Amino acid sequence: MDCGEPDQACCLGDVCNGGGCCVSNRCVGDGDACTTPNNLCENGACQACGAENQDCCGRNCQDGFVCTGAGAGTCVACGQADGDACCADRQCPGGAACIGTGPAAECQSECGASGEACCDLGFGSGCEPGLACNDQQMCEGEACGLPGQACCEGQGSGCLIAGATCVDMTCVACGGPEQACCPGMGTGCGAGLICDDAQTCVDDGCGSEGQPCCPMGGDGCDFELICGDDQMCAAP
Repeated sequence: MDCGEPDQACCLGDVCNGGGCCVSNRCVGDGDACTTPNNLCENGACQACGAENQDCCGRNCQDGFVCTGAGAGTCVACGQADGDACCADRQCPGGAACIGTGPAAECQSECGASGEACCDLGFGSGCEPGLACNDQQMCEGEACGLPGQACCEGQGSGCLIAGATCVDMTCVACGGPEQACCPGMGTGCGAGLICDDAQTCVDDGCGSEGQPCCPMGGDGCDFELICGDDQMCAAP
C-alpha cells in the first residue's frame, strides 16, 4: 500500500517522503501545518511537537524518537544504541533487530536476527518474534508480525504494531488512507477517515478545505483550517 506522500499514511517508523512530517499517522508536506497554523513541518520535523521531551504529534514523533506514555504522549530517544527502546513500528536504525515485545522491546545490532546469535537479555528467546533460539544458540526461522511478514501465532491479532492487521495469515498495514480498517481501533481508521462497506479507510467527507465542518472535534476542520459562518472549512 502506498505511503509517505502528503495525505497518505506514514510509512513504517513514522517516516514521510520529501521532508514531510508524520502527524496522527498521516503525512504532512514539508512547509505545511502539523497541528496548528503556527506549528509548521520543516524538513521532517514539526516546530512545536515530536522532538525529545516534547508532546507527540498525534502519537507520532520525529526521526530518532518514539511516543511513550498515555494521552498525548511524550517523545523519547529510541534506537540510538544497543539496549535503547525500539522506534515506532518496531524499527531500529542501521538494520538492527527489535528484540522482545511491548514496552520491553529493545534494539540490538549484533544479535537476535535470523542467523545471528541469540541475545542474552534475561527474557524471551533472545530473538526477533517468530524466530527460535536453537541448540547452537543461534536465531533461526522467519520473523513475523510486521506488514509483509507472516502473522505471529499466540500474539493477539497476530501483528505486533497498532497499524497492522492479519489478512490471510499475512500482516498488512491498516488504518490509513485506502488501507484496510484496523479491528479493535475505535472506528478502525485514523483521523479524518471512516471505514466503508468494503472495510477500507476512506475520507470522511468533512474537515478538509472546501468540505463541510465535521460535527465533532475542535472547530470541525483540519489543523490549518477554520470553520466559516457557512459551516465550510477554509484557510484562515
